[in-house]
Amino acid sequence: MEDKLKEYIKFKIAVSKMKEKEKNNAEFTNKKIGIVACFCIILTTSCVFATDISNFIKNKFNLGNGIETAINNGYIKETNMDFVNSTTNIDNIDVATKISDFYIDDYNIGIHFDFQFQNDINNLIDLNNLKNIDLIDLIIVDENNKIVFNGANQEDFEFFCIKNNLSYKYEDYMKGGVNNFITAYNSENNIITLTYNIYNEKYPHLKELHLNFSKIKITKKDTEDAIILSGNWKIHLEIPEVMYNRSYEYYKVVNCDNDNFDIYTAKVSDTGFEIGITISDIEEPTYPEELKKKENEINSNNVNKDIEIVDEKTVIIPTTILSNINNVDNVENNALKELYSQSPYKEMYEEYWKKMQPINVNGESQIITSNENTEGSYVLNSNNEKFRCTMSPTRKQNANFIYGNKFDFYETFEMTKYDATNKISVIIEFYGNPVTIELEKIDKD
Repeated sequence: MEDKLKEYIKFKIAVSKMKEKEKNNAEFTNKKIGIVACFCIILTTSCVFATDISNFIKNKFNLGNGIETAINNGYIKETNMDFVNSTTNIDNIDVATKISDFYIDDYNIGIHFDFQFQNDINNLIDLNNLKNIDLIDLIIVDENNKIVFNGANQEDFEFFCIKNNLSYKYEDYMKGGVNNFITAYNSENNIITLTYNIYNEKYPHLKELHLNFSKIKITKKDTEDAIILSGNWKIHLEIPEVMYNRSYEYYKVVNCDNDNFDIYTAKVSDTGFEIGITISDIEEPTYPEELKKKENEINSNNVNKDIEIVDEKTVIIPTTILSNINNVDNVENNALKELYSQSPYKEMYEEYWKKMQPINVNGESQIITSNENTEGSYVLNSNNEKFRCTMSPTRKQNANFIYGNKFDFYETFEMTKYDATNKISVIIEFYGNPVTIELEKIDKD
């Protein structure tokens, strides 16, 4: 029931946002909402910067080939730390944990860590049947005791700040996001390996990370049933020089076959290539009034019309809907899908979104039909190697209309410093046609 309700609410919010944007007819805002889960640990240990990383680790962050290439070239730090143990509040069960390896770049902190559970845990939950593990009060600080990431609720956050003599506002740290998932489970020794990808708009050049958490939430598969183990886990990590002294190599424009393209940045790092473009003389489309009218009719006739979207965090749901959600299903969603498949609304809908999505990144747009000679957008180096967009949720990306009939496009591709050549080409599929940008590497402080 809850999954269906979530899907419905997400759909309502998406429609609400689109209509609000049309109403205001203003510049898009690219707002990243913090979705937080957590992790941590304590222990100061010597760490070895690894170039001979195992196949198990390779590509386990699931963030695309750019990160994998960096890892394969040694942009990873393996730790040789021992497990850190804590006795928990439930039946005095011991839970030990350690970080096995990690990396950090401008936008990501990627961590692999292991949890070893005492055998008695199986009396509470089947470790072979877990949906996920979340560290629900994770807080990370740097070497200057500045908070890098907060995954705790307000009460736990304020308690941490008081305990550590820190004066920070909770609202200032509800940003960024987390992508975490179970990577492996060894039933012989009850060790579960987790991947945590923590991302934000920009990370400074940190030299240390201090990770703290005291609550481990373990959720079963196919259910929301969970247990929360309370203990005390902390870890101290030293960042290798290659990461805290990370830098970009920059490119200049040699040629672009579209005069409306203004390339304001083009740079490559250990983990990816970023390009920023402002496109001029491009007007934001207006949503078709006839299509909007039909959508409003569907909304007004739908049994779920009483759901009120107050904002991105507040949704008012009548109890009648909660009790009948299985029968209601996604009626409105299905009705709109049917509307978009019928002429003339199908053509209106597709034409609008074709104009709203002038750049095709991955070559798989369901609305924009690519010409036969184009393959979406990509980077081509001098070795004729092709690099796609990372398509990672943690990448830096933007695609919005801005003031003055302009479109701002920023994207991250999978070419890294290890693949980059002095001369490269960036092919951008713009309204179904390729625009070629020729770049050449420059020295820049």
